[in-house]
Amino acid sequence: MKLIGALTQAGAKAAKTAPFYSAVDEALAAIKRPKGTGAEFFTELSKQPGVKKAELADRKLEQAFKAKGKMTKEEAQQVLKDNPPPKINERQLAEISDNERDDLLRDRMETSGYDKWDEVPSRVMQKWNDEIDEDLEKYSDYKTAGGQNYREILLKLPEGFSGAESNRLMALEAEMRRSELPAYKMQELLALQAKKQNAAPSYQSSHWKEDPNVLAHMRVQDRKGPNGEKILHVEEIQSDWHQAGRKKGYRNQEAIDKAKQAFDDYNKDAKERLRQIMLKESEGEMAPERALTYVNNFVNGMDPSGIANFLNEKPAFVDLYRATKGVGSTGVPDAPFKKNWHELAMKRLLNYAADNGYDSIAITPGAEQAKRFSLSKQIDELIYSDDGSLYASKGGKKVFNERVTPEQLPDYVGKEVAEKLVSAQPNEVGSRVIGGLDLEVGGEGMKGFYDQILPSYLNIFGKPYNTQMGQISIPGDRGATVERLGVAGRNLSEMTPQEVIDFNKMVDEAGAIKLHSFPITPEMRESIKQKGLPLYQQIGIPTAGAGAASQMPQQMQEPELEPEVKKADGGAINYNTAPDMSDGGRIIQGAPFKRGGKVNMTTNRDAMFMELSNKKLKRK
Repeated sequence: MKLIGALTQAGAKAAKTAPFYSAVDEALAAIKRPKGTGAEFFTELSKQPGVKKAELADRKLEQAFKAKGKMTKEEAQQVLKDNPPPKINERQLAEISDNERDDLLRDRMETSGYDKWDEVPSRVMQKWNDEIDEDLEKYSDYKTAGGQNYREILLKLPEGFSGAESNRLMALEAEMRRSELPAYKMQELLALQAKKQNAAPSYQSSHWKEDPNVLAHMRVQDRKGPNGEKILHVEEIQSDWHQAGRKKGYRNQEAIDKAKQAFDDYNKDAKERLRQIMLKESEGEMAPERALTYVNNFVNGMDPSGIANFLNEKPAFVDLYRATKGVGSTGVPDAPFKKNWHELAMKRLLNYAADNGYDSIAITPGAEQAKRFSLSKQIDELIYSDDGSLYASKGGKKVFNERVTPEQLPDYVGKEVAEKLVSAQPNEVGSRVIGGLDLEVGGEGMKGFYDQILPSYLNIFGKPYNTQMGQISIPGDRGATVERLGVAGRNLSEMTPQEVIDFNKMVDEAGAIKLHSFPITPEMRESIKQKGLPLYQQIGIPTAGAGAASQMPQQMQEPELEPEVKKADGGAINYNTAPDMSDGGRIIQGAPFKRGGKVNMTTNRDAMFMELSNKKLKRK
């Protein structure tokens, strides 16, 4: 439950092998070419076995190499160092007992200089408990009974601009407003401002509110096999980030930056052109020094849309603004491993299993996943009203109540349930109501992912080790099983010993849950421990089971994979509207145009320049 830190291709500690290595770095080391152009090195590198296009693209190596002329192999290796693979950080959230919490609190008390519990202020104790709670598991309700050591493993990309850096920047800016900063602090301030400006945007999942940039997560627990085998039981693998990207598209940061630069360049140029025009028009009307002061005050006090209005360039201004909100600016932040995030997660689990002495990896099958997340387990009734209100209840009590458009319904209840809901016959007050069996879904997306995609990956991975996916059975919930079989009222004391044995065997067999099981052979374990696994190993995704549905917002969601990722659509704005930049320079899409560019000046100056603008800068 501690921050394990960076576990990347270069992040191993002591003698332990890192989980991942770069096939690109290895391939370049093996190339015999001593020198050549950057383009030649890149072409040869891209043809090497094990080198994946995804890694070359994520590291922007084509641009980096082709920007170079003649170079040595050592200089080519420096290009790789300057453009490293994505850094994968890891955080583990786990269950703890009351005794373990007390131990953690005691550690904090001792390191903070307190001798006794009653010396610790209540606010400090609350802060310590909050810090501990941040590292606790969140979704232990969604697991199979009977396991031990449940935990949630988060694979994260580093933040481009961390919370600590943001706090430091705000502190420096506040200090600068109060007094002049010394040179070393000013240097730190400028460096932080530049870093923030260039930082990649972060992604925040609703499931992991304390953890930005969770690329993928795995929920696991431990089990023992019938012969004492140590089993790593995988309850769930998912990427909220790439599931959102599949639905909403990804932002193209390069296109956004280019459009914003063009927008800024236009505004700068338009401001200077207006200044020169107004200076020219003021000749003979007042002294040059006074005109310069007034023009500068006037133009500097206008927002960009006002300047565009004065220059009769509103359409051009809106076109440029529209580009900053168009293709590439919608959707979630871009991220690596779009099509093979599940392989990244599974490789991390293979490495974890090898390092920690597990004999096999077991995976909860798709049918059990569908049961676990079925809406029928969470609610009794779903009501959708004509005004867009989506209401869910359980046992007569409200579970959920929000305004949801028909287009948003699949995001809340899943595609299959959404279709049932909108096609239901309206009642006397115009509401559509479904419940019971109508809340059950087939779970095709779950089955495709957990029964085909993950097993197919492991089968291909295990082929060199003569290892394939099999099955194991684990005991199910006996209480639920006897209820389902209708034998909950049977009295064992009235049975003969043999009848008790037969009864228990029948219940155990009827309630048994079959898990997919993948053995970790000694040869496989040694290979993984010695070298790790390639960060970008990619295996073709089966076509079955691609369309998965979301569940209610508070629940985990099933994975969705498709061969192609949908791109974001444009973000066009109405030509009758444009940005209001009066709020600290922020662009607010859809705010009304500011008219005329009037600024806060004295009456005489304002009247003079408005007269100039009416007389000499009339709109055509």
